[in-house]
Amino acid sequence: MNPARWQDIILQQFGHEQNESVVVVDPDRLMQDDVLISELQARRYDILNFTSEIAFRNEFEERYRSRWDRGEKTHIVVIVHSSEASRYLPYDLERKSHVVEIGLHQVFPRLNRIVLADLDRRYYPPLLQAHGTLERDNKSATTERETIRFILRGVFTIDPVTLKSPERLVVMLIDKHYAAQAIPPALERYVVEEMRAPLPGSPNPAVLFSDANAFYDWLEQRWAEYVQSILQSPISNIQPHHALDFADHRLRFYSDNLFTERLLAPYPLSLNEVEVAEKLPPDQRWIRAGLEWPGGPAALLFGPGAQKALREEGPVYVIDVETQLGHFGDLDTGSLDLRGWLDEGYAWGRLVHDFTLLSRQDYDALQERFTAVRRSLNDAFLGFLQQTYPSISFFDVPA
Repeated sequence: MNPARWQDIILQQFGHEQNESVVVVDPDRLMQDDVLISELQARRYDILNFTSEIAFRNEFEERYRSRWDRGEKTHIVVIVHSSEASRYLPYDLERKSHVVEIGLHQVFPRLNRIVLADLDRRYYPPLLQAHGTLERDNKSATTERETIRFILRGVFTIDPVTLKSPERLVVMLIDKHYAAQAIPPALERYVVEEMRAPLPGSPNPAVLFSDANAFYDWLEQRWAEYVQSILQSPISNIQPHHALDFADHRLRFYSDNLFTERLLAPYPLSLNEVEVAEKLPPDQRWIRAGLEWPGGPAALLFGPGAQKALREEGPVYVIDVETQLGHFGDLDTGSLDLRGWLDEGYAWGRLVHDFTLLSRQDYDALQERFTAVRRSLNDAFLGFLQQTYPSISFFDVPA
């Protein structure tokens, strides 16, 4: 039966009896793990690190020599990082001690230790689970390249063989940087070498892989190119061969969050582009999440009538709220699916924001119409939910 934790494999080396002292030869520095230290302390072992001969002798003589001479039972674990260093331990300590050698070769015997040495310990749990498949199938991946491929697939879910398009590469890099994965340099170099799909803009793939800021800057430039190609030809869905296709289902899945979390800056629309953006066909309106409309947060969504004015209290945006209310009043809610409702919900939020910026006189004049449109939308959305998700019918909805 495979151990549930990689630390259990190391702890087995100590047995169940309490040796008076144990010298642990730990070249891979596994004993820096907090779980291992706490487990040994729970077994009433004191932990001593052999960093230098003089410092260790002073600590050992002061804390343990006299107690041993008095016959007191004390249990210590002395951690050294090489067999060479153990030669400098006090003779009587070395003679009394049980020597244990631990290393990555014991935890992951079917993988290459040189590659493993650069892997952060936080990835040992998923690697141990993946390693169990090698043991189950009686296979090994002991060469450097075999271990690199195994770790990439088993720990980071990266398979260079599948990175056949720029969009797949970008999705992999978004996952990598968003999760702040600490991929060892040898593994990064392998992925870069295996990249077969050329990236738009001819960037240095190694830089995009290792530097999150450089990657998001590059991706922001590609977004600007993509939006410009859409606005120049909104009827056609064919993108230039050199452009990154953000409409690809793998990449589009991330688009909203990239802007919501400010990993990318939205594309700033010019006044000439506003009219094109407001008339985008339904299958392209999703790009609005990554557009910055003239006028800032109170930007126009459904008409080009936004004007900026200066008043005594500072800059105020006078928005053509009637145009936006007209859009929602004429909206064919019966044709909306979930994605459509989400898009319209985003637009409604903008309208509510704009509505609150009106002067008191304009606000009062449009309040009744605004309330009627809001009630109509609420009723339509409730009907959509009840029809699409019958399980929510337990809500107490007033007649």
